[in-house]
Amino acid sequence: MGSERELVVCMARLERQVRRLRLCLVALAVLCATVFLAGAAVSPHSLKLRELYILDEQGQMGVKIHAPGGLGAMSFWDTNMKKSIPQISIGCIAAGEGGGTQVFMKNARGERAVNIVAQEKGNIHTW
Repeated sequence: MGSERELVVCMARLERQVRRLRLCLVALAVLCATVFLAGAAVSPHSLKLRELYILDEQGQMGVKIHAPGGLGAMSFWDTNMKKSIPQISIGCIAAGEGGGTQVFMKNARGERAVNIVAQEKGNIHTW
């Protein structure tokens, strides 16, 4: 009879341990889910892209921001025009081409109307 009692005591102890283990696993799962959801809700502090296109309602290019050859540039299109060329562009010029910043605008015919180049040397050219 003594061994039956010991077996019952041992089984009761094991059942308590299993209940505690299950409770710990549930608490751990809730904690992990909370951390995951909280991490997913945090908004990023930066956005990294190679190019950014902003399109109009018809899906035509309106604005393009990119860095061709590591030089930043932003171009604006008149989506009402048939030609697929930017009307206003702002960008950096490679050092081999004088370096600096360039701004140019085109007229309604797509011809260059204003071009301003500010070189790193301090020279400013307009035409």
